[in-house]
Amino acid sequence: MTHLSGRIWGTIVVVAMGAVMAQIAEAQREGGGRARGGRGFPVSSVRLAAADEVQAALNLSDEQQGKVAEINDKLRDDIRGAFQGGGGFEQVQKLHQEASAKLAEVLDESQQKRLMGISIQVNGPGSLVEPAVMNELNVSEEQKTQLAEIRGAGMQSFRDAFQEMRDQNLSREEMRAKFDELRAETDKKLLAVLTSEQQAQLESLKGESVEIDFSQFRGPGR
Repeated sequence: MTHLSGRIWGTIVVVAMGAVMAQIAEAQREGGGRARGGRGFPVSSVRLAAADEVQAALNLSDEQQGKVAEINDKLRDDIRGAFQGGGGFEQVQKLHQEASAKLAEVLDESQQKRLMGISIQVNGPGSLVEPAVMNELNVSEEQKTQLAEIRGAGMQSFRDAFQEMRDQNLSREEMRAKFDELRAETDKKLLAVLTSEQQAQLESLKGESVEIDFSQFRGPGR
C-alpha cells in the first residue's frame, strides 16, 4: 500500500469523521426527532444561523435569510476547496472567522447577542472558539492561548479515536458515546480556563432555550 503523507491522511480522516458525525446526527434524529445541546464537534455560529429554528428565534427578514444562505454556501465551497488543496485546520478556522465577520454585518446588535446565546446553549464551553464570546467574557491573551491548546489537543483526540475505530464495526450508539465522552473531557478543560466570574457570565448569556434539529448540520461546513 502506498504510504500517505501526514497531511493527506489527516484530510482523509477529517472527511471520514464528518461522515461519522453525520451518522450520529441521523441516529439522534431517528431516536428523538429534535435534540438539545451540541454533539461531537461544535457547530459554528455561521452554520447555526442557517437553521430554521435559529432564524425564527432571531426573527430574520427574508433579505437576511438570503444573505445567511449565501455566506454558508461560500463557506462550504471554501472549506471543500481547502480540504482538496491539502489545507489544515488553521486554514479552516480562518475561513470560519471570515464568514463570522460577514455574518456580523448582516445581523443587528440584538440578533448577534441572541445568536451568541444560542451558540453557547448548543456548544457549551466549545463556544469559546467564537471571537464574540471571548470578547464578551473579556478573555485574556493568556487564556486564549490556553483555550487554543486545549482545542487542538481535543481535535487530536477525536482524530486518534476515529483511527482506532475505523476498522471496527461499531454501532452508531457506540460511536456517539465515544465522541460524547471526548467532547465532555474537552469541555471540562475549556471551562476550567475561565474564572468563576467568567463561567457565571457564560451561563447567563444563553438566553431563552431553543430546540434545534441537529441532523441539518452536515457536510464540510460543519
